[in-house]
Amino acid sequence: MTEAPIAFGTSSTENGLLGTGGDASVIDKVQISGAVEHGIELYNQSGAFGLTISNSTIGSNNTTTGSDGVLIETQGTSTGTININNNTFSSNKSQAIQVAAIDSSTANLTINGNTITRGTQGNEGIVVSNGFNADLVTSITNNTISGFGGVSIFAGQTPGNANSGSLLYATISGNQITTSNTASNHAILASLTSTSGQTSLARLVINNNTVTQNSNAGMAGIFVGTPDSLRTPDFHVAVTNNHVDVTNNAAGLRGIVVQASRGTGH
Repeated sequence: MTEAPIAFGTSSTENGLLGTGGDASVIDKVQISGAVEHGIELYNQSGAFGLTISNSTIGSNNTTTGSDGVLIETQGTSTGTININNNTFSSNKSQAIQVAAIDSSTANLTINGNTITRGTQGNEGIVVSNGFNADLVTSITNNTISGFGGVSIFAGQTPGNANSGSLLYATISGNQITTSNTASNHAILASLTSTSGQTSLARLVINNNTVTQNSNAGMAGIFVGTPDSLRTPDFHVAVTNNHVDVTNNAAGLRGIVVQASRGTGH
């Protein structure tokens, strides 16, 4: 069931949008609050679509049943060009922005210039992922994110599920992040994994971000890793020109961690 004030398509069933270029869709200068579940929700199974969400205020969904500010899934064989730019997100119960490419779909995603705060509720900021044979090409840039106890920016594959035909290409750059002192996850997290017996591919650039990690629980400012046993991702990552402050040295905080405990890291 689709539960959103602005909703397009249904999961695994109906296309939400079609049309690119001059026929692409735009959501601009809207205010969304009080959603039962997500604020904006979109699913596509086939064909190509374009969507821009800009200059809008999205938040304050239901304190019991609320979920994401924006939830988008490219499914089947669909191809989406998605721009989420210059919006304000606050008090979304789960994630402010969640975009997933699954099946054999492709998502070309830009998330730029947004202001994202936890407000009165919220678990995580930006969460983007790909799985199965899907490709995700994403640029997450120049966002200001504050107050979350979970991850502020996550880019990775669906846990334990990304085939050798998939590709994750992510640039995370120019973001300003301040975490809560109760944070129980890393501020920027790249988590690489694969389907068992297959080698997924990922290419990542994490550059010029400013992170203040206030966690009392030993979380890193930037963490790149391969968490799932018996998985074999193959990834290249460049982590450059970032400024990371850790404010609770007694908790054993680490500024930047990059490791390949499974698979192959470059």
